[in-house]
Amino acid sequence: MRTRPADDERPAIFVLCDGVLSERSDLLARRLDDSALLPTSIEGLHVLSRLNMPVFAVARRHDVSGDARMRAAGRAYGERLCSALRQRGARVDAMLLMADPAPDRERAHDEMERTLRRAARQHAIDLAASYVICDSWPEAQAALSVGCQPLLVMTGRGRGEISQPQTSRVRALTWYAADLMMAALSIDVHLADACAIPLDDLPLPATPRSARRDSSTVA
Repeated sequence: MRTRPADDERPAIFVLCDGVLSERSDLLARRLDDSALLPTSIEGLHVLSRLNMPVFAVARRHDVSGDARMRAAGRAYGERLCSALRQRGARVDAMLLMADPAPDRERAHDEMERTLRRAARQHAIDLAASYVICDSWPEAQAALSVGCQPLLVMTGRGRGEISQPQTSRVRALTWYAADLMMAALSIDVHLADACAIPLDDLPLPATPRSARRDSSTVA
């Protein structure tokens, strides 16, 4: 059973860099320009920035487990990337670095789960109300393991993942989107539906007394 979130916890949106923001697997090692990003990445981040949730970019890095200097350099570049995205009007609150154990899918699941739990502790995130936009089953599975809603995009590795073995439960609980823009719109629509007031709960308009008298005399 899920425990009740602390009063200061809030939902968040986690977006994988490689495969979701960029088709390439080395976004943090490249200069951020239009060729580095997928066509709808900036527009998708614009939509996410309007949802009143913190947005975290998640980058797979081979050198996360290296020495302190390498880790510090990775974090510094990640912050520069976030700053460059913000300059384009795409708010990204922070960059999260995750060890890339590819092609070990079991370890990929564990690394993603650890990254999400660590972010929850450090940033007071309510994972059960959060979303993970990713391009692989291990990341979608990890999202479900911690209570997040995964969205699997068809960019990056996503299109090939559909044909990979996966349990019917994970397939049924995962949402699917063509790219980051469509994933962002799916979250937007879901939140709007969740906030909508059911018609049955709307108060009926008051009927004027004169109208009630008139209707009773018609018959």
